[in-house]
Amino acid sequence: IEKMSKLLFEAVKKRYRENVVVPVSGGLDSRMIVASLYKIDPNLKLHLMTVGQEESSDVKIARKIADFIHQEHKVYYFDSNDDVVENRAKFAWLCDGMFSIQHSHGLGYSNNKDFVENEAKYLFSGVVGGEMFGSGFSNHTRNKNVLESIKSFFAKQTESIDIENSYYQGMPHLHPFILDNLNRRFSYSAYTYQRSYINIILPFLDNELMDFLFSLPDEYREKQMYYKSLLKAFPDFYTKIPIESNSEPKGKDKPLKKWKKKLLHLWNKAFGIYERKGVLYDYGAYIQKPKTRQKIYKILESDIEIPLQKEILGYLRRYNWEENPKKMSKNADILLKLVTIKLYFVAVYYGEQKALEMAKIS
Repeated sequence: IEKMSKLLFEAVKKRYRENVVVPVSGGLDSRMIVASLYKIDPNLKLHLMTVGQEESSDVKIARKIADFIHQEHKVYYFDSNDDVVENRAKFAWLCDGMFSIQHSHGLGYSNNKDFVENEAKYLFSGVVGGEMFGSGFSNHTRNKNVLESIKSFFAKQTESIDIENSYYQGMPHLHPFILDNLNRRFSYSAYTYQRSYINIILPFLDNELMDFLFSLPDEYREKQMYYKSLLKAFPDFYTKIPIESNSEPKGKDKPLKKWKKKLLHLWNKAFGIYERKGVLYDYGAYIQKPKTRQKIYKILESDIEIPLQKEILGYLRRYNWEENPKKMSKNADILLKLVTIKLYFVAVYYGEQKALEMAKIS
C-alpha cells in the first residue's frame, strides 16, 4: 500500500504541468489526479470540468471536490431531450468508428472555447485507472487461469483476439489483455481526436506504476489495495468528500440498500425502465422512446451498401429488440455501437455529410 501510494503520486508529479484541464467525476481516478496536483502546488490554477445531468452524482461530487480546493468548476449539462444519435454522429467519423457515440459525450466539450481562451494546454485523464487498478473484474478472474479469464471477460468477442500470440504468452493477469484489446483499441481513439487541439496526459499508464501493479497477484485488487493506497496518500480527499456509489469499495449491502435495489429491479421488470436521476445520462430511457427506436431501426436497416451490414442485421434479428422495448433499453450500449459502426462506414464510402444526414432522419 505504501509503495502504491507513492507511485500513484509520482505518476502525476513527473508529468506536472501548468494550464491544465481535468475532467472530474464522482469516482476515484480523476480525484487522485486533482489531489496530486493540489499536493504538488496548492496555488496551481486548474480548469475542472464535468459533463452530465444537473442531478447526477458525478456533478454533485465534482462540485464538492472543486469547492474543497477552492477552484472554479465548469459543468456542461446534458439536455434530457438530447438526441444522442444526431448530436454525436460526427464522432463516429472523427474517432474512426472505434469509439461508441454513447461514450463520446465529453469530446464536444473538452475543446470548448472556455478552455481554449484560458490557454489550457494539457488535459489530465484518469483513463484505465478503474479498469487496471480496481476490483470490478474480479468475477472474471476469481478461481480462473488467464485463458479462462479472457474467455469470461470477452465472451463472444474472444474469437476476434489473437490470444495465441507470443506477445501475450506468460502474462499472469487478465488486465494486460483488457489494456490492449479494450483501452488501446477503443478508448485511445477518442484521445487521437482530442490530441488535435490539446495535449493528453495519462498518468495511470506510467511504466513504473504499471510494472508494479502487474507484479502483484489479482487477489490484491479484491483486497481493495487501490482504494487503501488512495486513502493513505490523500486521506482528506477520500474521507471528507463522498464517493460515487459505483466506485465504492465492494462490500455487503446494508439491508435497506439491498431491499431498495430489489424493489427498483422489480419495478423495472414490471413497468419498463425507470428514469435514473443519479446517472450521467439515462441511455436506457433514451432508447425506449418510440421516436428513438424508430430512428435507430431506420439507420441500421437502411439498404445503403456498407461492409458488416449483414452482421448488423444479424444482431437485430437475433435479439428482436423492436418487439421488446424493455429488452432494447437494457441493450443501449450494443445498439449505439451498431449505430456508430453504420455511420462510420457510411461516412467512409459516401462522405461524412451523408452520415450526418442519416443521423437526422426521424
